[in-house]
Amino acid sequence: MLAGYRTLPGYRTLLLAWTSLAMMSGCGSSSYSSSQGPITATGSLVPTAGGGTASPGFAGSAAPAGTDDLVVATPSTAILATAVGANRTLSITFASSDGRPMTGFDSSETLGSLPAGWSGPARFGCTTVSTGSGCVLNLTYAPTVAGSGTLTVRYVVVDNAGLARTDGSLDVDYTATLHDNVVATASPSGQISAAVGGGAQPVNVNFTTDDGNAATNFMLTTDLTALPPGWTSPQSNFSCAIVSTGSGCQLALSYAATTSSAGVLTLNYTYVDDYGAPEAATLSIPYASTTANNVVATASPPGQIIAVQKGGGQAVPVSFTTDDGKPATHLLVTSNLQALPAGWRAASTHFSCDSVSTGNGCQLPLNFAPSALGSGTLTLNYAYTDDAGTAKTGTLNIGYAATTNDNVSARHRPPAKSMQSWDWELIRRQSRSPLTMGARPPPCN
Repeated sequence: MLAGYRTLPGYRTLLLAWTSLAMMSGCGSSSYSSSQGPITATGSLVPTAGGGTASPGFAGSAAPAGTDDLVVATPSTAILATAVGANRTLSITFASSDGRPMTGFDSSETLGSLPAGWSGPARFGCTTVSTGSGCVLNLTYAPTVAGSGTLTVRYVVVDNAGLARTDGSLDVDYTATLHDNVVATASPSGQISAAVGGGAQPVNVNFTTDDGNAATNFMLTTDLTALPPGWTSPQSNFSCAIVSTGSGCQLALSYAATTSSAGVLTLNYTYVDDYGAPEAATLSIPYASTTANNVVATASPPGQIIAVQKGGGQAVPVSFTTDDGKPATHLLVTSNLQALPAGWRAASTHFSCDSVSTGNGCQLPLNFAPSALGSGTLTLNYAYTDDAGTAKTGTLNIGYAATTNDNVSARHRPPAKSMQSWDWELIRRQSRSPLTMGARPPPCN
């Protein structure tokens, strides 16, 4: 029965309108959207060639001259699997296929009508879409019952040649399981961008479980000695005996752009879930080189932030630096620091830096002091001006979990054991889960 929830069709993407641009398919698990139409300089709805309309503000009169580029939509995982009673964040990164800024982006329909178990902003838009993490949509899946389905996100955009695009769409399959899943999270968030010749950009990939219970026998199956150009790892292989919460299973990568390039790094991994069943999953990391520098936000400690419930809290400073060491200016955190998730607190209600380069001269102090058990993702948005004078935006996702003082020890349950032979030790272990997402009862005979 459980296996049925894992049997989903492969990840599907829609190549809309200009699907003849097959040369772009080498970028991995991404969706490309393009359709043309007349643009006006008014703020009213703009008719498009597809018979639809674009939202106000998409007139494109200030669009820079350029090529007819595409929006590349990349989900953080090809198929999102989440344990019943847990929650998981799906990050969708929108970027320009040629790196040139596109002047407007918006979800073409309300996100308030998401499938059951899904939540997110009622509306999502970006002033510009170019490279980096400036346009990242975070959606949360918190299922209460087992099942599966397909999430569809539709959007409209104006390209840098002043041609309106409409009916862009991305499909992501999802499933709610009765066992835990190993979640891979990359930091920095969104598209990894690096200035050509600007040095290596560190990228940490943290592996945790979605419900706090332990998974075992984790192994990265992607060959770390054959990564795309510019990508390196100090390790030739990577594995973890146990994966649960925190940052105990973390892979170090780096991206150094030596030539103009863009693509998606796909990391494949396998593990044994808390039911003793072998599983497999992927993480997609889009990347691109840039000619100007980029501001990168990093949280310390890296990985999932852990704090004990009512235990005094965990200091989490967020540092803003540039990827090439050259200064960027006018950094501003645009997220509402007075409306952070429960348990989070910022040292000030507003945060800005006149200049950003290296070190910790531009650092936002945060503190995580949870009063209740749970987990989630804190999202920080920021804006800045790069060393070429171009206004840019970025996003940082910080995963977190509140725990008890209990130390949970995991025991591998062999896959061959019948579900009719219930492991009562597993029940006791799950009832003591750090996240206490609910113990699973034994199956009925």
